Amino acid sequence: MTAPRKVCQIFTPIGMIGYGFSVEEMHETLSALTAGSDVPTAIICDSGSTDSGPRKLATGDMTCPQAAYKRDLGRLLEGVKKYKTPLLIGSAGGAGIDEHVEELTGILDELSWENAYDLKVVQIFAGIDKRLIAERLTAGAISPCGTGVPQLEQRDIDGCPTIVAQMGHEPYLAAIDQHPDYDVILAGRAYDPSPYVAFANECIRKLQPDYERLGQEHVARVQGAMMHAGKILECGGLCAVPKSIGAVATIFEDGSFDVRPTSPTARCTALSVAAHSLYEKSRPDLLFGPGRYLDVTQTTFVDNSDGVSVHVSGSVFRTSAGGGKPYQVKLEGARNKGYRAIYTGFIRDHLVKSQMKASLAEGTWDLDWHIYGRDSNGNASGDVYLVGESRAQTQELARGIVAAARTWTIHASYPGQKATSGSFGFGVGGVNEIDTGPCSEFCVYHLMDLEPEEDVSLFPFKLVEMKYGDNIPKWRGYTENSTSKNGSTTRSNGKMPSVPTPESRWQDAKTLGEAAKVLRSKNAGPYEITFDIMFDRRDVYDVIKSSGILSASVIADLYGLEVDEIIWSGFFDPALAFKATVPRRRRGLPAASGGYFEDDVHGSQMYLPLMLLPLSEDLRATLAKL
Repeated sequence: MTAPRKVCQIFTPIGMIGYGFSVEEMHETLSALTAGSDVPTAIICDSGSTDSGPRKLATGDMTCPQAAYKRDLGRLLEGVKKYKTPLLIGSAGGAGIDEHVEELTGILDELSWENAYDLKVVQIFAGIDKRLIAERLTAGAISPCGTGVPQLEQRDIDGCPTIVAQMGHEPYLAAIDQHPDYDVILAGRAYDPSPYVAFANECIRKLQPDYERLGQEHVARVQGAMMHAGKILECGGLCAVPKSIGAVATIFEDGSFDVRPTSPTARCTALSVAAHSLYEKSRPDLLFGPGRYLDVTQTTFVDNSDGVSVHVSGSVFRTSAGGGKPYQVKLEGARNKGYRAIYTGFIRDHLVKSQMKASLAEGTWDLDWHIYGRDSNGNASGDVYLVGESRAQTQELARGIVAAARTWTIHASYPGQKATSGSFGFGVGGVNEIDTGPCSEFCVYHLMDLEPEEDVSLFPFKLVEMKYGDNIPKWRGYTENSTSKNGSTTRSNGKMPSVPTPESRWQDAKTLGEAAKVLRSKNAGPYEITFDIMFDRRDVYDVIKSSGILSASVIADLYGLEVDEIIWSGFFDPALAFKATVPRRRRGLPAASGGYFEDDVHGSQMYLPLMLLPLSEDLRATLAKL
């Protein structure tokens, strides 16, 4: 049987541009991929997310300092030029607003000037006219993206300085068709797999121009491989054990693909790659994107003989149109609601710690306290760290509130007081109060129905040519938008240390956390938190699955919810995992990530009740016999 031909090879050196990656690893990977090979190869990276909250959308700030973007983009351009590989980027700058596209284009221009590069950069913009959104809202063509998202109102639209839509792969592909000799495609807000699907589509059309004639199911598998590979690679080497910074996918014409990490100390396993289907998703089996979804219910994951890569097949790409539904894109927008300020310090005196609940009473203003160092019963054996947070209509008023609160925290009297000079240690960083700027909150996270051809027309693109190859002039041809709003502190570089994953202790486990291989929580969009519990042995997984210890009702009890509030829960056999997704709450009320009084924007610290869930005596005895 003839082995299927390679459609393309895709290298993702880091899950987020600006976070830093190994330039040596990049050169080693690209050299190996391109040496003596005519298989099309590309570098594709993500550059944005809603994970870190709404501020970037509301204020225009970028995720990383300008210096961090310049460092990473400079290294990526080395790869583009040396190995003649195109670079595709999605969600420029963090939020993917039009200004972020322009800002990163300015950095690319600066790098081209400094290195005497000729560079063809195609910009794709994702900003959506608010008048169009208002029209679609009136027409009933906008719906919440998730059960926890409130209905959109006109005031939400009006309150956003800008609103973006997650583009699919179609704008990328249209840009490639019009500018096939591009060096870089720099896009605004994009569905994470979109640039991967677009590049792979360009390649399959050249390798097998008539592949669409091979039948609808064949096309669904080929497109499914592209989308699934992009879903995995957009996080870099997170699918490896231990985590790798980068990863490579090879897509084959039969609708399968291989994935491997680039770190020499990491490897992909069938279980680690399957488990990545759960990461940051509301559900593990159907993964929804613009105008389509990925069905992985029949996907298989097989370890390759090289011991470091995994072969994935059976993923299927389904269109919304095929199910009789309109093409939809997700709209994202945020607004500012006041300003915040904080003060911090610690309390050591046991007399104060025992009375903190009564002392830190809420007032009629927006002032509250994050308290760290107490157990679930409110007791503290060591120091307690206190962060007071205020919100007000002006920055000055917010600062004044925390200044008064800090003074009270130092000097207020309490029953049994001995330390009359004060019981609050403060001064970290040399300032007493810290202005944290606008208080941003998500208000647009909705699906909008598109009309035919709007999947491309709503996302305009244009070519920017940077011609500095012959001579480095004293002027720069594209600098009007190149000044960053952020600081210029450079992050450290170097290879991420390899941290071995802790082994599960299922033989003597007393809690669910001890029996599991991985137990984590993470946001699945701004309005949801998802929990993943994975096991490293089939027999352990089967025992846990049949025991009844994990169910929607258990999740509801642990997190103070009604069962019908659980968004999704169930077992996912390919990853030996249980998954549950719940609405995000703050202080008992529905809330989106990153708003006032947020202290866990990623939702990554919400797993503890599950980790400490005790195993029954019968379940412990059964596990001990395995």
